[in-house]
Amino acid sequence: MNILHEIVRSKESEIASLKAKKLDFKTSIAARRDRFNVIGEIKPASPSRGQILNRDHIAEHIKAYKENAVAISVLTDKNYFGGGYDLLRQVKQAAGDMPVLQKDFITDEIQMLEGFKAGADAALLIVKILRIEKLAALYQLATSLGIEAVFEVSDEADLTKALSLCPDVILINNRNLDTMDIDLATTGRLTALIPPDIRAETVIISASGYESREQMGDFGRAADAFLIGSSLMNSKNPEALLQEFCLKETA
Repeated sequence: MNILHEIVRSKESEIASLKAKKLDFKTSIAARRDRFNVIGEIKPASPSRGQILNRDHIAEHIKAYKENAVAISVLTDKNYFGGGYDLLRQVKQAAGDMPVLQKDFITDEIQMLEGFKAGADAALLIVKILRIEKLAALYQLATSLGIEAVFEVSDEADLTKALSLCPDVILINNRNLDTMDIDLATTGRLTALIPPDIRAETVIISASGYESREQMGDFGRAADAFLIGSSLMNSKNPEALLQEFCLKETA
């Protein structure tokens, strides 16, 4: 074996090791049936509310999420949400064996690669802002990196586009991205449009608008997990609120 072949073989082993470090996001977020599976979000700011969370308090939220959630979502948009790749790296280092989702307006491969380097186990792809060719390319890149591509949809057209690529995880955003209005019935309405055989293999995350466990029970029965952001960010006791969110009613 010459030196070139030796280096290539070494690199193949190195790449396999890097991929092996990524956690199974899909399995983790639908891990339990005796409670609501909640993905806690780290969102320092938003365009509508300005600063939500002082970075000095992030450690408290991470601790609450590690003890009660199934994954953590981290905003990496800096200009509008106060996030960044440094924040993603900080959360991943503290999260340990809990998977972390990079949440951003990803339109180019470089963003996903930066998220991957910062430790993301999954990356959000907002279907509405991506042409089908770019969506497919980003999905392929995620697969090659060994991370989960989470397809965000908010209406029927988004869902049709997403299903054409057979994603493993779909996030249904109850917020209309054109009007910014929230309709909690969106999750049930769109999930009902997914063919049963595809639904059986797909994990559904419901996001936006949940302020109480009762709402999750009334509107989110079709979902396998819930992404909770602003409610937890605004809470003075995120651990207690998250524990309340996770409780599933038994009848």
